[in-house]
Amino acid sequence: MKFGVAFISNCLNQSHLEQVQNSQGVAESGFFKPFSCRVSGLKGGMFLVPSLPEDLLNAKGIREARKQFMAAAYAAQQSGAKVILLAASLKRLFGSSCKLSIDHKGNSSFKGKSLLQHFPDILFTNGDNGTISLFRMDIDSILSRAKMHTRQISPVVIGTGLLGVATLEYLIELGYPEEQIQVVTRHPANVQKLLWKNGMTIHESSSEISPFSNVIFICTHLKSQRLTADQLSIFNQGIYVLDVAVPYGLPEKEYQRCLRMGVDLYRQDGGNAYSENIIFDFHPELVGLHEHIFYGCFTEASILALELFADEANSKIFRKLDLFSVNKESRQLVEKLFKKHGFGLPPKPLCFNKEIRIQDSVRMSLNHGLASSMSN
Repeated sequence: MKFGVAFISNCLNQSHLEQVQNSQGVAESGFFKPFSCRVSGLKGGMFLVPSLPEDLLNAKGIREARKQFMAAAYAAQQSGAKVILLAASLKRLFGSSCKLSIDHKGNSSFKGKSLLQHFPDILFTNGDNGTISLFRMDIDSILSRAKMHTRQISPVVIGTGLLGVATLEYLIELGYPEEQIQVVTRHPANVQKLLWKNGMTIHESSSEISPFSNVIFICTHLKSQRLTADQLSIFNQGIYVLDVAVPYGLPEKEYQRCLRMGVDLYRQDGGNAYSENIIFDFHPELVGLHEHIFYGCFTEASILALELFADEANSKIFRKLDLFSVNKESRQLVEKLFKKHGFGLPPKPLCFNKEIRIQDSVRMSLNHGLASSMSN
């Protein structure tokens, strides 16, 4: 099967792995038979490897995932892909800039080459500039939905990876005083160095978030930082949650518990793109998506591939960019290409891939509205 762009990802959890196995069979070559889709006529292949996020937390699991990734990457190369995305927990699989020295099977080797050197004709990206471009639009949307003055909003950012830091920088850019912002991070000592800011309240656990907070941005999938219904039940006012994490930072099970407990909660998926030109050749829920909806990282990889197929000269421009960190130059180019190719936010906000049909305010029959939308 021929593909112009390839998305290589791990499975999200054991249940997801079993669903993929039931659909695609055994991952005999280190990856499952790819799912196919079309983006503005460009054929895309989703190569899932049988690794889980928790497997990427130990050396043995990382070594195995690298072998799986390399097998999928060679298959994607043979299929004609010009762009390959390192998705989900595989984003940092070969180092923050993909400079780890490896052999052709993905094993660490002093005599090896970097991933990019193994595939010199392929453009690699982790898609974070696409995700943050859309997440910034989501932030504008949810802050507008909250209908509160800047001084009334007490934002929390969970996670200080690339997306978390970019979210903090955007909140400051929007004029939110540092002293109103809370940060949840496993690495509190590094936050000041990353942001050159001193006024934020820093927590090591999401359980320490102030109950007077009212807007939460989840930017990490780490299990230790996931929100629970018990944590949210102590909040003193309506809570808006914008969740960009994959797997979700507020799991659906905990969200449903919130509804049963009467927590005044609005939750929205973040970082996703919409276009009627996104067509799936399979049921998109198998990869956690919705009809005509793409993850921001998938969208970035797709538009880069569309531009390369339109004009190979674009390769020189793209290869000068840092596509493995969130940075202004790459983000602005991605935003420009999003507009050019007609990608934007979903026309209706989604909560766990289902359209939200509720009032604009958290306080206006929110729980009933969300419960109804989730049951449909």
